[in-house]
Amino acid sequence: MLPSAGTVLSATSQSSIFNVINKVSFVDAEGNYKAGIPYNGVIEVMDANDNPIPGIIVYLTCDNPSINNTLVTDDNGRVSFTLDTNGWEGQKALKARTNLQHSTSFSDDRSPRYGVAYLKIERFYSRSKSFLKLRSVYKVLPCDGQQEVLVEYIIKHTELKNETDNLDLHYMVTSKGSIQNFGSLEISLIGKNKGHYGKAILKLPLNAGKSSTLSTIVYIMLPDGNILADSANYKVQRCFKNKVSFGFSPEEVLPGSNVSLQVLAAPGSLCGLRVVDQSVVLMKPEKELTADKVFDLFSSRQSGVYDFRIRDPVNRCRPLDDGNRRYLLYARHRYHRNTDVDVHSLFEASKIISKIQYIPVKVKG
Repeated sequence: MLPSAGTVLSATSQSSIFNVINKVSFVDAEGNYKAGIPYNGVIEVMDANDNPIPGIIVYLTCDNPSINNTLVTDDNGRVSFTLDTNGWEGQKALKARTNLQHSTSFSDDRSPRYGVAYLKIERFYSRSKSFLKLRSVYKVLPCDGQQEVLVEYIIKHTELKNETDNLDLHYMVTSKGSIQNFGSLEISLIGKNKGHYGKAILKLPLNAGKSSTLSTIVYIMLPDGNILADSANYKVQRCFKNKVSFGFSPEEVLPGSNVSLQVLAAPGSLCGLRVVDQSVVLMKPEKELTADKVFDLFSSRQSGVYDFRIRDPVNRCRPLDDGNRRYLLYARHRYHRNTDVDVHSLFEASKIISKIQYIPVKVKG
């Protein structure tokens, strides 16, 4: 219908204009590396609305050592990378970006903003330069069956005795603060005169009704008492131990007709039923009971540090030499833990109490 003469129509609308071309982030990338074992990570590229961008070029760079890798994202907007860590020392800074050009001369709110991400990775400390690496799995694991994970290790010949032909690789899996599984497997040492690099496969049992996160730690005790260790967390689908299914018979009837509801579950299962009109579910989906809501009721958080009652005393004194006498200076405020990650920090995060051989500490002067 057309408006009559003299009628004035007016309308207003708003439209948002983004200067963000894309966003880049490091995902599934660990904060430490072990020299000699390849470092793996994943880069994700999203648009301004957090939608993945496939087929976009990502530039991964590092100044020391010199790294200039050109990568392309997959259909999920992600791309994995592997870096050779032989000869690495100290902290490393990685940079990922989608544009190598400098920004334009426009003001900040008008110039296009291309994604850039930074990642600092620390050295994992090992006195003997021997390492153990437990690989992560970049996906959500099913809640039943087994999952194979890769374990890599570098053991220097100086850590082995002449009669050492094999070592035991121990593992422990925890969930919600309790031990779910543990065991060990034997690894054979070949060519130990030059140091030994090898791989092992660890099979993690997956069960329903546990936490959605499995924390796993692996460790090897060397003949000289030194310990190699690593840990990783694995995400698991939120499933319940007791499976239940139901259905109407028949599936479609006329109003006022009788219908049967059949429920199938394991023996001894307590089942609750609620029957409502489908419109109720469509109007208020947030009221539905889901697996996520149930698991969140029993979420557990761990601090990742020992309780103060079992923590070892810290020696904050350091010697000073003025040329004639030696003093002990109490560095109360200048003491801090080493930024390097070590076996002690892994055991503390996993709540394992152990007296390991060496805990590196730095004191700023």
